[in-house]
Amino acid sequence: HEITGLSVVEAQHFFLDLEFPTRDQPIAQPLVNEIRRRLNFLSKVGVDYLTLDRAADTLSGGELQRVRLATSIGSGLVGVCYVLDEPSIGLHPKDTDQLINVLFNLRNRQNTVVVVEHDESIIRSADEIIDMGPGAGEAGGHIVVQGSPEKVCLNPQSVTGSFLTGTREIRIPEVRCPLENGWIRLSGARGNNLKNLQVSFPLGVLCAVTGVSGSGKSTLIQDTLGPALLRRLQKSTKRPAPYDSILGEGQIDDVVFVDQSPVGRSTRSNPVTYVKAFDEIRRAFAATRQSRIRNIGAGKFSFNISGGRCEACQGNGYKTVDMQFLPDVHMVCQQCHGARFEKEILEIKFRGKNVAEVLDLTIREAFLFYR
Repeated sequence: HEITGLSVVEAQHFFLDLEFPTRDQPIAQPLVNEIRRRLNFLSKVGVDYLTLDRAADTLSGGELQRVRLATSIGSGLVGVCYVLDEPSIGLHPKDTDQLINVLFNLRNRQNTVVVVEHDESIIRSADEIIDMGPGAGEAGGHIVVQGSPEKVCLNPQSVTGSFLTGTREIRIPEVRCPLENGWIRLSGARGNNLKNLQVSFPLGVLCAVTGVSGSGKSTLIQDTLGPALLRRLQKSTKRPAPYDSILGEGQIDDVVFVDQSPVGRSTRSNPVTYVKAFDEIRRAFAATRQSRIRNIGAGKFSFNISGGRCEACQGNGYKTVDMQFLPDVHMVCQQCHGARFEKEILEIKFRGKNVAEVLDLTIREAFLFYR
């Protein structure tokens, strides 16, 4: 229990100092060497501040990827294609250098490393860049330029290149908002690695909480300040991390967390249901002449309740097949062919489109369609 409570760097020192009697060394030394080797991999990828017993579900996306990278380095495999999706998320620039060194380490062992990334330092370190675009959604889907960082910088069509050369930039504001709208003061914050902090957060401004990875930012904001404010506002939330007092919460009306958790509670949730726009779309379909003749209300155009949705797939548009010891397989529903609604509902048209076709529109297309 005490050893697993150590951080990676503390555990490294512990196992370096371990000594055994001569008669025990043939058994003990190979084990200790293997432990040292694996701890060294974790240190190399920049997570030496994590305690050994840290719960995996509390790690950030970047930390989780780096722990997986440590396993890959330890395997010593050659001729492997490693695919990483934004490993720099949540990383401080100080830690990005370590990440780049790890990626070079994998490459130098005759592996291929493919990284989806926005971080400038990782893009500049790449041997080859494939720049997708030129825009997002229907404006994307093309390879704008492929080649070295220098070639990308020279291409006038590349948005990435124009930022790398500095011809485009995110401007620093010339005027800052004055700090004259009050403060929220948090005292005695001591969750995880926080050292009994006294912190004042200015109101009415954009306030950035920054620091190296693992310095306690999430513990301070997500685990302490947010839940403490929600409790003061008498809203349900998790128990806040230990703190002594909070002052100034009477100056705010609400607290809204915006994070990377999925929108909605069911697999059928999507952006249009989350922002409540689908309620109005369903009412528009229910108001058509065809719907009124057939006595079809707005509820029949929902894929969350029975009545109009395809019951074979429960409105998902696909069926999940449990493969026992393999990952589940998703197959297009054979009854609605992915449309998610019954045939009778799909016959109702609004301006030439049924509800399934409307849901297939991009947000930009839907804006023009309903304008």
